[in-house]
Amino acid sequence: MALYWQATDFGYSSAYALPRSFVAHAGDRLEQLLAVEYSMNRQPEPFFWKRYVRWIEYGESLSVEDCQQLMTMHSDYVEPAFHAYSLSGGAVCGELVGALVTRCKKVGTIRAEYVVSVIESTMVSAGSSPTRTV
Repeated sequence: MALYWQATDFGYSSAYALPRSFVAHAGDRLEQLLAVEYSMNRQPEPFFWKRYVRWIEYGESLSVEDCQQLMTMHSDYVEPAFHAYSLSGGAVCGELVGALVTRCKKVGTIRAEYVVSVIESTMVSAGSSPTRTV
């Protein structure tokens, strides 16, 4: 879902010179994925990303508390910490985002790069320095 969402972003698709046909396909596929109902209990990743994309694109609610609830229900899924951290200006989930950045930098997917960029932007805005890992 994150791949299709990023591919439809004009800045991203322009910077990477993505073919128009792929961007159009990504837009169609993203709409299909957003139409699916995901279970918070069984599918935490697509559940979170659907809500996150709808928060970004349509202004729907996705609060710090929503993220914390999802992470409490699925202690092995900490990705929502980046959003809670960003929304709170770095006040919550600080203990999770360092490890999340390290893990994301090792993965190197579009989704992981996006998560790192949000965390590091929040760190800069909050007056701390971004995490540097190799």
